Amino acid sequence: MLASKSVVLKEKLENGLPGPENFDIVSEDIPFSIPENSILLSVLVISADPYLRSQLKSYGQTKVGQKMSGFIAVSLIYLNYAVHFT
Repeated sequence: MLASKSVVLKEKLENGLPGPENFDIVSEDIPFSIPENSILLSVLVISADPYLRSQLKSYGQTKVGQKMSGFIAVSLIYLNYAVHFT
């Protein structure tokens, strides 16, 4: 198993700036199996773009309990890819 962490919306925000009270960090164990021609990445940072604030409002697409999306920087952990040269 592999530990996976996600940032989840805990409550909507109508006014002010978002803070830790608006989010939960959720850990879950996922099966560790990398199929052929797949990669495993580790997220180093996730952005908190101004666009995401609109997702926290009552009219935003992100629902309470849903994982947050954003731009990320990653590190390659494992590559299971067969390279064929001709």
